[in-house]
Amino acid sequence: MRRTESPDRHLQKRDDGGYRYVRRVPARALAALRRLDPASPETIRRSLDTHDLTAARAKRDAMEQADDDYWAQAEAGDRPALDAYERAIARARSMRVEYRPSGELVSDATVDELLRRIALITGPHDRVTADAVLGAAGAKTTSLDDAFDTFEKTIRKAALARKSPLQRQKWRQLKQRGIANFRAVSGDLTIEAITRGDARKFYEWWLARIVPDDPKVKPLSASAGNKDMDSMRALYGEFMAYTGHEAAASANPFAGLRFEDRSQNTRPAFSETWIRTKILVAGALDDLNTEARLAVLAIVNTGARPSEIVNLTADRIVLDGAIPYLDIRETAERELKVVATARRIPLAGVSLEAMRQAKAGFPRYRDRDTLSATVNKFFRLKKLFETPGNSLYSFRHSFEARLKLANVDEELRRYLLGHSIKRPKYGYSEDLQWSAAAIAKVAL
Repeated sequence: MRRTESPDRHLQKRDDGGYRYVRRVPARALAALRRLDPASPETIRRSLDTHDLTAARAKRDAMEQADDDYWAQAEAGDRPALDAYERAIARARSMRVEYRPSGELVSDATVDELLRRIALITGPHDRVTADAVLGAAGAKTTSLDDAFDTFEKTIRKAALARKSPLQRQKWRQLKQRGIANFRAVSGDLTIEAITRGDARKFYEWWLARIVPDDPKVKPLSASAGNKDMDSMRALYGEFMAYTGHEAAASANPFAGLRFEDRSQNTRPAFSETWIRTKILVAGALDDLNTEARLAVLAIVNTGARPSEIVNLTADRIVLDGAIPYLDIRETAERELKVVATARRIPLAGVSLEAMRQAKAGFPRYRDRDTLSATVNKFFRLKKLFETPGNSLYSFRHSFEARLKLANVDEELRRYLLGHSIKRPKYGYSEDLQWSAAAIAKVAL
């Protein structure tokens, strides 16, 4: 609540009947402002350009709030609004004047508008007002780091809210890799200064790494290049739209710059014979820690992704019904990769036995990215990989291959693996009995 509730606070009536806004700058705010500009006045005096008291009060309220905000930022000492541009914007807002860069005013403003703006300057030391009404602070400039800060903490805040800490960390690392690579190629540009030429230069930099001229140089993946281009395209487009630069956002300099990706990086599946005779034999996994061992066995007959298995919680491990199953779904703490990933997978064979021993899930690996590394290292040491290309993910591909060989319906296969269903969906795939019958055919 303000110290004074007078409806006419900070209003002064001139001899001609018009009103002006007169307000003394608080001592702490004045000290902060004078560190920036020693000539900052102790008292603010601005014409309200009205003889009507009701209109004067409304204009006073707007200026009062803008000055309160501006002074709070000044007292903070390290806020971004302390640069010349933000000070000018704050002052323009408080005076109910649209801030326009000087170059724009020179080319577009009428003489009357320029004279009206000049009349708002109260004296030779009123630099902030001069910057505000004459656009002398230039155009907005935002570093890539500051733009990303807004992108992460404001623009994408709602979208990131359902990600787990590990998911947010991975998202942030991916986006910041793109920014770092762009900066290495084009220099430390502000986001407003990025042109199509800069985006094309970045594209060509990646192209030289995806298709190197030297045959001895190992090419990088098109996927990696596309991720960086996508990161910069999203950052630029969404930030410029959010800050009111719709024209710039629609003419995104990174638009259409993508690499064709025809690579196939699918891990080879384990054969059913190999799993039965090498991995599921007594003692083969005894030296693997209990949670990792049970997680491996849980994947064998479910085809679930390792991240889906280790992030299960007790309420999503349903063992007491007629058909035990895993409930793979999004939670308030963790989002799914895509909507199609949500599914119920019946448990059978070694996977059912494993989950009966892991009723509370896998807390050792929950929201951590270490299970695959642990299992892969163990399998290499024990020579449990059938081919050099195998990994923990090979169990998922083996499950899919066994379903195909058993002539399980394509819609049901895609549902059980959490793939999108491209043909019309009839809904039968969500029937636990149908799913359980299919898995019973292939369960080890």
